[in-house]
Amino acid sequence: VNELKDSLKDILIEENSILEERKNISGKLRIFEKNYNTLSEYSKNISQSIKTINKIVTRGNNHINNLSRDINDIKNIILINKEKLINIKEKVENISKYKDEHLLDLNKKRSAISEYNEKLDDILIKIKEYKIQINRLDNENPSVFKKAEEIKEILQRKFNLLKNSQQDKINQQKTYESIKDKQHREEMLEVQYQEKYVNIEDEVNKNYNLSLKKLELYKNISGSQKEANQRIDILRDDILKMGQINFEAENRYSNQLQRYDSLCEKYNEIREAKKSLEIMISEIDQIATERFIKTFNQVKTYFNEIFKKMFSGGEGRLIVECEEDILNSGIDIIARPPGKKTQNIELLSSGEKALTAIALLLALWKANPSPFCFFDEIDTSLDDVNAEKLTHILKEGDLNQSQLIIITHQKTTMEAADTLYGITMEESGISKLVSVKFEK
Repeated sequence: VNELKDSLKDILIEENSILEERKNISGKLRIFEKNYNTLSEYSKNISQSIKTINKIVTRGNNHINNLSRDINDIKNIILINKEKLINIKEKVENISKYKDEHLLDLNKKRSAISEYNEKLDDILIKIKEYKIQINRLDNENPSVFKKAEEIKEILQRKFNLLKNSQQDKINQQKTYESIKDKQHREEMLEVQYQEKYVNIEDEVNKNYNLSLKKLELYKNISGSQKEANQRIDILRDDILKMGQINFEAENRYSNQLQRYDSLCEKYNEIREAKKSLEIMISEIDQIATERFIKTFNQVKTYFNEIFKKMFSGGEGRLIVECEEDILNSGIDIIARPPGKKTQNIELLSSGEKALTAIALLLALWKANPSPFCFFDEIDTSLDDVNAEKLTHILKEGDLNQSQLIIITHQKTTMEAADTLYGITMEESGISKLVSVKFEK
């Protein structure tokens, strides 16, 4: 009796150890399921974030496209103003060139007038000298009067020449005044062009916030002036509709652009993380698929073998419903007991269902045997003949390597056991464990 008690204690200790290990395994399984659920939820959140980011990117691209169209319109307007500015510059250059040419001609005429004035002064001095000589000759010798008359005629001719020279001088003075007046008009025209240039520069700066120096950046822009003017009118109407200008918009746009760049960076990081997760999931699925196929083929083979032993013939098969998606597919159990046609397990009798279920359970156990196995009334629906078949299968080589604990009321199953443990109640409310070990 003491030996039986010691053996019972050892068994209870071992049973507690087994239960504790089972709890640990169950806890690890729950942790794994929790991690899997967390990973699935994280994957869903990543997918939702990617969709949100894609929407933001789309809105940003639309905004950028609108800005690009406005920039192109402004470039066309700038091109037109640039052409006007080039024309004005050409006119100013022509005026400056014309001014320089007339100034040069004027200087030449001024020099000529100065020379004529010097010659005229010399002639007037000579006339005075000649008059003095004539008076002196008249006083000194009347006979030389004739000669004086001749000299007088000569002087008269010279005087006429001098008079003509003075007329030329007057004409030159008029020409000089005309040139000077024309130069003044040219200077006024240059001032007007300069004022117009400044007005255009102010208008461009006011309407488009650009300086004329920046127009050099748009040399190669081409477009229709009519279309540009129409676009300007439309943009002005849009500006009026928008109301007061928000000068913080540029800063906000810069902030939004930085935020957009940050979101793009995060989007790229999330996309890379998604790719890594997809690769990891693909690898896990591949490994799981390979292991599942390997285990499934083993279980399928063992199931057919055990099924034939349980039914003394017939055929049992396991079929995957969808081979393209094995991990998410169901499994059909097809049974053909001896003398019957092949049919689904749902169409079998209760006894045949029990034998088929036991065959599948033992096939799973045989494919991956454990150190011990606990069966709770596995033979309840079996008669003595089938119970005996079950005990023979359990005692086979592969299954006999594990320790079996079976709760049963079948005498046939009890007879096949190595040790029996029973619960008795000698006194009311007090249970007592009794164990019996059979000798082989």
